[in-house]
Amino acid sequence: MKINLVLRFFNRLFPFLFVGSLLVFVSCSKKSSDQNPYPLVVGQRTFTLAEFRRNYELDPAFPGYVKGEQGLKEYAEALADRILAAKRADDEGIFDRPQIRRLLEYKRQTAAVHRLYEIEIEKRISVSEEELRQAYRRSAVRFSVKQIFAKSAESAQKYYRELRRGVPFDSVVVRAENEGQMKAQDAELGDVGWGDLDEALESVIFNLPLGQYSEPVKSFLGYHILTVTDLKKDIMLTESEFLRKQSSLRKKLKARKAGSLANEYVKKLMEPSDVRIKANAFRAVTEALGLGSDQPKKTFFRRQKFLSDGKLREAEKRLANQFNKPFMLSKREQWTIKDFLDILGQMPPEARPSVRSIAAFRDEIGILIRNRFLLKEAKKRGLDKGSAIDSTIAAFKGDYAYNFYLQEYFTYVPIPEDVKNYYAAKKAKKKITRLPPKSILPGMRREEDYRFYYAARKLHRDLMSLFPDVAVRINDDLLRCEARRVDWENPIRMFVVERQGGF
Repeated sequence: MKINLVLRFFNRLFPFLFVGSLLVFVSCSKKSSDQNPYPLVVGQRTFTLAEFRRNYELDPAFPGYVKGEQGLKEYAEALADRILAAKRADDEGIFDRPQIRRLLEYKRQTAAVHRLYEIEIEKRISVSEEELRQAYRRSAVRFSVKQIFAKSAESAQKYYRELRRGVPFDSVVVRAENEGQMKAQDAELGDVGWGDLDEALESVIFNLPLGQYSEPVKSFLGYHILTVTDLKKDIMLTESEFLRKQSSLRKKLKARKAGSLANEYVKKLMEPSDVRIKANAFRAVTEALGLGSDQPKKTFFRRQKFLSDGKLREAEKRLANQFNKPFMLSKREQWTIKDFLDILGQMPPEARPSVRSIAAFRDEIGILIRNRFLLKEAKKRGLDKGSAIDSTIAAFKGDYAYNFYLQEYFTYVPIPEDVKNYYAAKKAKKKITRLPPKSILPGMRREEDYRFYYAARKLHRDLMSLFPDVAVRINDDLLRCEARRVDWENPIRMFVVERQGGF
């Protein structure tokens, strides 16, 4: 009876709620389109509402510590700060430094390859209504999953045979950990659903009965034996919820289709060239880099993320008498060892092939060769030039300069004594009875969070003072309306991982 009364009340109230929200929407639309239809204008640079939304929706750090209209305003200020930071870096000659010029040229090349990707892959992808609805139905199911991971098919089959003999799943997990196949934290995949895992793993999970285990499944990481320990289904599937999730579902479906289309395109482009790497030359390079099999535990690179300029120069000295040996052969072009080292030298250190192991180095050389083929194709079509590429480079310069200056400010931002004491007590896990200082905003869990936020605010003020002649106009009315459409408590996180180039 009580539920019926509530529903009856809601049904009577709903038309008024709808009309009220419609009036708010109309007033927002009218007010924001009267004089300045743009949320942000910085000098000659204009951000459309669609562009502004794309920025904050794709930003994994959004929302920050401040929410609502003020949060959007600070986000707009941060976008303006990137433009002003790039201007300051230009004035100070930072972009003229050799290592930065090399980085900018590399970014131009990767942007050209991405343009090729957009033309050959992205624009050819379509997602049907039925595919969206099927994805929505699947996204309503969540699984708790555990796994046994193995690096080789042989080890995976061994663990599978043990399970078939009746050995408990957790006992086999421990054995795989002890044998160095996986780490303890890798056993729990946690709460997963549609779009969270490799498609091969996902397909198995959706068809695996509760409590049973799968046969070994191959992914790009290795081999997995999976078991579902629990599952939850959202039985309230509504049209309004489907419409709300439609955009994110479409993006995930497009990303999946893009992978197979990209593989087909690369195969078609490269297969006629018959690319081969000379084994003896590869061995010489890996030994010169300290990746020889006789010193796997002493290698410098186990403590280093990438191949530094210094280590590359050392390798060049060791290989000087082998420069003319062929390294890569194909029907289109050939590289000597010297050519290969020169190509590495033109790349930023962090974009070079991984030197953590011989296998990783070999795999990423394959990616490097593929990307060089793609870059040649992009240049042949003139995709390394034009306004789209210039905009990409301008955005990168803004990000680079902003983070460059922010790092300086982060180091020197003053920390009040009460803030220091609060974080020190928290770090020591002492019982805190008082409220945190007012300057500590919700979400500032560490002193580093506090430093970052106030360093960014100080940088904003200084950049505005440094360039008073650059007009920065923020449309407060438009941001006020925009703030109403953002789900501040449960934002959709669309993480974007920037690839080092290629598909």
